[in-house]
Amino acid sequence: MMLAPIVAGAVLLMPQSAFAENTGWVYTSDGNPGGKGVFDSRSDYMRVCDEQADGYGVVGTITNAYTGKRLAYLRNSQGSGLCSFRGFDDQIPENIGVIFTVCLVDGSGPLRFCRAVTDIVS
Repeated sequence: MMLAPIVAGAVLLMPQSAFAENTGWVYTSDGNPGGKGVFDSRSDYMRVCDEQADGYGVVGTITNAYTGKRLAYLRNSQGSGLCSFRGFDDQIPENIGVIFTVCLVDGSGPLRFCRAVTDIVS
């Protein structure tokens, strides 16, 4: 997964004011988004939703923006609007920059159509 180091490098150049308190919905980058997710940095809860019954699942990851280490992973392959929801407060330290990424995945294949946003955990 080469995306995290490349994105993490870009985040290091951003001032802390560029980080949001909450990501809002982040949609996969395919033409008709098949997945979406949201990360609430105050409660450390992530939700990912598989928007289409198309054989793809959706994956959400939280990565430390400064080290590139993956801190949290959540997958949903239920299809057509169903969501998975989980808290990660025991895995994500406070007061760090994170990258929240939402991707589509086909079985055990590579992540595709990823979109990432930055946030700061408070």
